[in-house]
Amino acid sequence: MTKRLECVLDFDGSYLAAKSTAIIFSHIDSKYLLGLLNSRLISFYYNTVFGGNKLAGGYLRIGSPQLRTLPIHTIDSSNTADKTRHDRMVSLVESMLNLHKQLSSARVEHDKTLIQRQISATDRQIDKLVYELYGLTEEEIAIVEERAR
Repeated sequence: MTKRLECVLDFDGSYLAAKSTAIIFSHIDSKYLLGLLNSRLISFYYNTVFGGNKLAGGYLRIGSPQLRTLPIHTIDSSNTADKTRHDRMVSLVESMLNLHKQLSSARVEHDKTLIQRQISATDRQIDKLVYELYGLTEEEIAIVEERAR
Protein backbone atom coordinates (compact mmCIF):
# COMPACT_ATOMS: atom_id res chain seq x y z
CA MET A 1 0.00 0.00 0.00
CA THR A 2 1.25 3.41 -0.93
CA LYS A 3 -0.04 6.90 -1.66
CA ARG A 4 0.89 6.60 -5.33
CA LEU A 5 1.73 3.82 -7.71
CA GLU A 6 5.44 3.02 -7.26
CA CYS A 7 7.08 0.20 -9.17
CA VAL A 8 10.55 -1.33 -9.21
CA LEU A 9 12.31 -4.04 -11.18
CA ASP A 10 13.31 -6.93 -8.95
CA PHE A 11 15.31 -9.44 -10.96
CA ASP A 12 16.92 -11.19 -7.99
CA GLY A 13 14.25 -11.10 -5.28
CA SER A 14 15.86 -8.31 -3.28
CA TYR A 15 12.91 -5.95 -2.96
CA LEU A 16 9.67 -7.91 -2.96
CA ALA A 17 8.13 -7.80 0.51
CA ALA A 18 5.20 -9.74 1.95
CA LYS A 19 2.76 -6.93 1.13
CA SER A 20 4.02 -6.43 -2.44
CA THR A 21 2.40 -7.36 -5.71
CA ALA A 22 4.51 -8.96 -8.41
CA ILE A 23 3.86 -8.58 -12.13
CA ILE A 24 5.14 -11.42 -14.25
CA PHE A 25 5.02 -10.81 -17.98
CA SER A 26 6.58 -12.06 -21.14
CA HIS A 27 5.25 -9.88 -23.94
CA ILE A 28 6.24 -6.40 -22.72
CA ASP A 29 9.77 -5.11 -22.16
CA SER A 30 10.23 -4.73 -18.38
CA LYS A 31 12.03 -1.39 -18.58
CA TYR A 32 9.41 0.03 -20.95
CA LEU A 33 6.67 -1.11 -18.57
CA LEU A 34 8.53 0.34 -15.58
CA GLY A 35 8.63 3.73 -17.28
CA LEU A 36 4.89 3.63 -17.93
CA LEU A 37 3.93 2.42 -14.46
CA ASN A 38 5.96 5.11 -12.68
CA SER A 39 4.74 7.93 -14.92
CA ARG A 40 2.52 10.75 -13.77
CA LEU A 41 -0.13 9.74 -16.29
CA ILE A 42 -0.55 6.17 -15.04
CA SER A 43 -0.43 7.40 -11.44
CA PHE A 44 -3.11 9.98 -12.31
CA TYR A 45 -5.22 7.27 -13.96
CA TYR A 46 -4.79 4.94 -11.00
CA ASN A 47 -5.75 7.64 -8.49
CA THR A 48 -8.72 8.71 -10.60
CA VAL A 49 -10.10 5.20 -11.08
CA PHE A 50 -9.22 3.69 -7.69
CA GLY A 51 -8.81 6.80 -5.53
CA GLY A 52 -12.31 6.45 -4.12
CA ASN A 53 -11.19 3.17 -2.58
CA LYS A 54 -8.48 4.72 -0.38
CA LEU A 55 -7.59 3.21 2.94
CA ALA A 56 -6.94 5.05 6.21
CA GLY A 57 -4.29 7.72 5.85
CA GLY A 58 -4.97 8.15 2.12
CA TYR A 59 -3.20 4.94 1.11
CA LEU A 60 -4.16 3.17 -2.09
CA ARG A 61 -4.90 -0.51 -2.35
CA ILE A 62 -2.62 -1.84 -5.08
CA GLY A 63 -3.02 -5.39 -6.23
CA SER A 64 -3.59 -7.65 -9.18
CA PRO A 65 -7.27 -6.73 -9.71
CA GLN A 66 -6.37 -3.04 -10.04
CA LEU A 67 -3.16 -3.52 -12.02
CA ARG A 68 -4.88 -5.73 -14.60
CA THR A 69 -7.10 -2.82 -15.64
CA LEU A 70 -4.31 -0.33 -16.33
CA PRO A 71 -4.30 0.89 -19.94
CA ILE A 72 -0.82 -0.20 -20.97
CA HIS A 73 0.16 1.19 -24.37
CA THR A 74 1.50 -1.70 -26.38
CA ILE A 75 4.13 -1.09 -29.01
CA ASP A 76 3.49 -1.96 -32.63
CA SER A 77 6.95 -3.16 -33.66
CA SER A 78 6.10 -2.61 -37.33
CA ASN A 79 5.46 1.08 -36.62
CA THR A 80 8.74 3.03 -36.76
CA ALA A 81 7.49 5.83 -34.50
CA ASP A 82 6.28 3.32 -31.89
CA LYS A 83 9.60 1.45 -32.01
CA THR A 84 11.51 4.73 -31.59
CA ARG A 85 9.36 5.69 -28.57
CA HIS A 86 9.89 2.26 -27.03
CA ASP A 87 13.65 2.50 -27.44
CA ARG A 88 13.67 6.02 -26.02
CA MET A 89 11.67 4.86 -22.97
CA VAL A 90 14.04 1.97 -22.33
CA SER A 91 17.02 4.32 -22.62
CA LEU A 92 15.48 6.82 -20.18
CA VAL A 93 14.60 4.09 -17.68
CA GLU A 94 18.13 2.69 -17.88
CA SER A 95 19.44 6.21 -17.18
CA MET A 96 17.06 6.52 -14.25
CA LEU A 97 18.17 3.19 -12.78
CA ASN A 98 21.82 4.22 -13.09
CA LEU A 99 21.13 7.61 -11.53
CA HIS A 100 19.47 5.97 -8.53
CA LYS A 101 22.50 3.71 -8.08
CA GLN A 102 24.75 6.79 -8.20
CA LEU A 103 22.51 8.57 -5.69
CA SER A 104 22.65 5.68 -3.22
CA SER A 105 26.45 5.65 -3.33
CA ALA A 106 26.97 9.44 -3.31
CA ARG A 107 28.51 10.69 -0.08
CA VAL A 108 28.85 14.43 -0.68
CA GLU A 109 25.67 16.52 -0.37
CA HIS A 110 26.54 18.54 -3.47
CA ASP A 111 26.80 15.33 -5.53
CA LYS A 112 23.47 14.11 -4.16
CA THR A 113 21.82 17.38 -5.16
CA LEU A 114 23.22 17.22 -8.70
CA ILE A 115 22.14 13.61 -9.15
CA GLN A 116 18.67 14.37 -7.76
CA ARG A 117 18.33 17.16 -10.33
CA GLN A 118 19.26 14.69 -13.10
CA ILE A 119 16.67 12.25 -11.76
CA SER A 120 14.00 14.94 -11.83
CA ALA A 121 14.92 15.95 -15.37
CA THR A 122 14.85 12.33 -16.54
CA ASP A 123 11.52 11.82 -14.82
CA ARG A 124 10.09 14.81 -16.73
CA GLN A 125 11.40 13.35 -20.01
CA ILE A 126 9.70 10.04 -19.25
CA ASP A 127 6.43 11.81 -18.46
CA LYS A 128 6.64 13.79 -21.70
CA LEU A 129 7.22 10.59 -23.66
CA VAL A 130 4.28 8.87 -21.95
CA TYR A 131 2.01 11.81 -22.81
CA GLU A 132 3.14 11.42 -26.41
CA LEU A 133 2.55 7.64 -26.38
CA TYR A 134 -1.02 8.15 -25.19
CA GLY A 135 -1.67 11.12 -27.49
CA LEU A 136 -2.59 13.61 -24.78
CA THR A 137 -3.45 17.18 -25.70
CA GLU A 138 -1.85 20.17 -23.96
CA GLU A 139 -5.07 20.64 -21.97
CA GLU A 140 -5.05 17.01 -20.81
CA ILE A 141 -1.38 17.24 -19.86
CA ALA A 142 -2.13 20.36 -17.80
CA ILE A 143 -4.82 18.47 -15.86
CA VAL A 144 -2.45 15.57 -15.11
CA GLU A 145 0.37 17.93 -14.12
CA GLU A 146 -1.89 20.00 -11.86
CA ARG A 147 -3.13 16.93 -9.99
CA ALA A 148 0.43 15.63 -9.61
CA ARG A 149 1.49 18.62 -7.52
